Amino acid sequence: MTITILNSFFGVAVLILSAAGLVVVFGLMKVVNFAHGEAMMLGAYVALIARDWMPFWLGIVVAGIGIGVLGVVIERLLIRRLYRRILDTILATWGLGLLIRELIGAFDPGYSSLDAPFDAPVSILGSDFSAYRLFIIAFAAVLLTAMWVIERFTSLGKTVRAVISDPDLARGIGINVDRVYALSFGTGWLLAGVAGALLAPMVTIAPTMGGNFLVGGFLTTILAGPTLLGIGPAAGLLGGTGGIFATIADATTASIAVLVVAMIAMKIKDSRSGR
Repeated sequence: MTITILNSFFGVAVLILSAAGLVVVFGLMKVVNFAHGEAMMLGAYVALIARDWMPFWLGIVVAGIGIGVLGVVIERLLIRRLYRRILDTILATWGLGLLIRELIGAFDPGYSSLDAPFDAPVSILGSDFSAYRLFIIAFAAVLLTAMWVIERFTSLGKTVRAVISDPDLARGIGINVDRVYALSFGTGWLLAGVAGALLAPMVTIAPTMGGNFLVGGFLTTILAGPTLLGIGPAAGLLGGTGGIFATIADATTASIAVLVVAMIAMKIKDSRSGR
């Protein structure tokens, strides 16, 4: 029972990490970023390469900053031309994701692994659980809390909320909306890079690994809506469902159960909003 609960919490943490960057980009810019999984994949590869040059934790920082800067460049060169054209942003980011995947595959088509900085089992109520997985759970909780505090109680958060509410009005009162968009898209990619690097020791690193995180991240984002407050409940519902079914059945059954629960939750959400 203890392991089931802990695995469910870990599943929730993975969804929070996978969805955080998506919610920032979609909530503020209404951009559906289909290259988000590839951004996480790039973060994992940066951490993999950095292990020979620096400590693991410094590699996480480098991955976040590097992928974040790449996100700003992509926003400047590509996304900025497609605002308020949702279908075009879907196609553009989908194509960008394919391009990134093929480029990485051309240089490293195989599979790689990265050792966790610590992974000794920790005894919790008589059950052994990975110390690194516990760290991922704690990190996700701290990240979500920090994002919420920044959004609600800082001048930066007020600026972001103003842009979300009415970009034209925000521009009229002197807010540099284009800069906010660029920094927000970069922040989304920074969060994706950090998430990919942190989760790299838990997965097989490969050019196609991004898709494993993209589906769960998008389901969480759709259920969460455009606000950070929705990430926790959405990730809790989907991650808890996946963890329970993975324990009592198998991974395939868990994936099906998560999809069914997500569809039911979306239907309930739509009915309550009057759609």
